[in-house]
Parts: sequence; C-alpha cells; structure tokens
Amino acid sequence: MFQMIQKIYIWFYALKIWKAITIALAAVAVWALLGAMLIQRNRRLWRFLNCVLFAAAFAVISYVTLFRAGSSRNLILQPFYTFIMARENREFYREMLMNAILFIPIGLTIPYILPSRWKPARRVLFAVGLALIISTALETLQYCFCVGMTETDDVITNTFGAFVGALQFPIATLFQRCFFKKKE
Repeated sequence: MFQMIQKIYIWFYALKIWKAITIALAAVAVWALLGAMLIQRNRRLWRFLNCVLFAAAFAVISYVTLFRAGSSRNLILQPFYTFIMARENREFYREMLMNAILFIPIGLTIPYILPSRWKPARRVLFAVGLALIISTALETLQYCFCVGMTETDDVITNTFGAFVGALQFPIATLFQRCFFKKKE
C-alpha cells in the first residue's frame, strides 16, 4: 500500500508545475460540487466519508513526512527562506507547491466533519488552525527523529494548502443554496 502511495507521490512530484496546480484546483472544485450535492442527500454519509478521507490524508502526510531515508537534523527557522533560495534554484518553487498541495485534503475534509451549526467562516478557520497544528507537530517530529529538514516555510506552505482546500467549503455552501435546495 505504502509503495503505491510512494509511486503516486513520485509521479505527481515529477509533473510540470502547471499540471500539478491544475489537478489540485480541479480536485478542490470537484470536492466543492460533490459537497454541495451530497450533503443534501445524506449528510451523515458525507461526514463519514470526510472522516475516512481525513484519516487517510493524515496517514499519507505522516508517512511522506516522517518515513524518509536519511538521518540528518537540519533546522531552518527563518520565515520565507525558501522563497529567497528559490531565486537561485527554481526547484524550491516546486517543493513549496508540493508542500501546499500535500495539505489541501486536510482543508477539503475538515469543514464537513465539524458541527453543522458552525458558520462556514468558523469551519474554514478551524480547518486552517488544525492544519497549522498538524504541520507544526510533524515538523517537530521530523526534527526530533532526524528526518529531513525542519523548516518554518513548510509550516507556512502546508497551512496555505489547507486554506486553499478549505476555501471550497463556502463555495460549496453557496452552490448548495443556489442549485441544490431540497424540494419541499
């Protein structure tokens, strides 16, 4: 199972940047449309599906982040250092993009798991806050276990990715109100 995940990750990482962005944004749009359609039909099933997908996303993110080869402890706490380095090496742009895309599923799923009485803005903020906590915890574990590089920029880009994913929830809510109202 994890070998398949690793192959998909390598395939996705090798894509041209514009293709990766297109796939990520298409996934966000499809999730918003699915959310608008399915939440009306079976709210409990949709919530359960999002719980399962959140758990799967968390497992994949944890695996990709913590189970890499190598045993070095590197720490970069300067915010936006990767942006500075990207001027010299464009591969850093890809790394930032992949960090953001990695956390989009967190933003896609969390708003649907939260209580339905919460307003969309509160759900988005909670999803982004949870992504910040998860990313910070994973970066801390990376440092503790000497796996890869621990960077402030990873937390920033991961949180941004969750924000992009969570932005679909207000859009889905709008779709739901405009196009998928229950017939009475």
